Amino acid sequence: MQYNVDIALNGQQFTGRPLVFRYYDIRLEAIEPPYAQSEGGASINLTGKGIYDSAIKRLKFTCKKGSREVTADWDRKAKCLKCIIPPLSWLWGGDEIPEEELEEIKANPIDVEITFNNQEWIKGPSFQYHDHKVARIAFAHQYMGETAEPE
Repeated sequence: MQYNVDIALNGQQFTGRPLVFRYYDIRLEAIEPPYAQSEGGASINLTGKGIYDSAIKRLKFTCKKGSREVTADWDRKAKCLKCIIPPLSWLWGGDEIPEEELEEIKANPIDVEITFNNQEWIKGPSFQYHDHKVARIAFAHQYMGETAEPE
């Protein structure tokens, strides 16, 4: 919604140059993918309703140990925001993290917020750091045997 706002100091004489005031109804719905490795570097998309391009687009990642902000980019085709996930150690200022604390943080979601003006922060869906580990590699005898097209 957009409104024109004009100012008068005495209630009678207005400036004649109204300013545009706009309400935005922004709802963040999803982070894709919702998981990334703790060393960071993965690209995520933040989607929702009412998201728009702005000169200031910043995402804040917060856990109980710290908070950091990163710049986001506008994807005009997909109408979403994109950013590169910071490393988990960055929430501590780049310091080495004890293994017990690292596992505790990975077990809980990271809060994500976004701003378009550096004043108001809009809460988004949570994000989680998750490190994949290969437990074993096995040979599959009939891999895709029933679903593969015959040659």
